[in-house]
Order: sequence, then C-alpha cells, then structure tokens
Amino acid sequence: MHHFIRGHNQKRDCEIKFVKTKNQLADLFTKPLARDRFNKLRTELGILDINNVVCYVSSMLILCTHALVS
Repeated sequence: MHHFIRGHNQKRDCEIKFVKTKNQLADLFTKPLARDRFNKLRTELGILDINNVVCYVSSMLILCTHALVS
C-alpha cells in the first residue's frame, strides 16, 4: 500500500495531508468511541440519528420515535 500511495503522490495524482486525531472520521467505523465523540463524527459525516429525524407522511408532520422504528 505504501508504494501505491507514494507512486501516486510522486505523479501528483493525489495530495497527502496530515489529519489530526480528533478529525479522523474513519474512527467512527473502526474504534469504540465515547458517545459525544461518536455523535460529533456522525454529524460531520452527515449521518442522521433516526431518533431525531422528522418524517413527512401524507402531508402530516410526524416525529419518528423508537416506537415507529421498532
């Protein structure tokens, strides 16, 4: 993998940038996280919390709850 990335970087096909640990979005999928960190990364990726989604059904506004999901 190292040689693949290095080759593309040398050809200027891609640019490698440092990403601070607190901004590693992939951590959401690869590590156990504290709830606040999980929620922050989920929001940054644009993933919605189904418990806070507002649904529009037949021109009526319905707040999705655990009961609707299960």
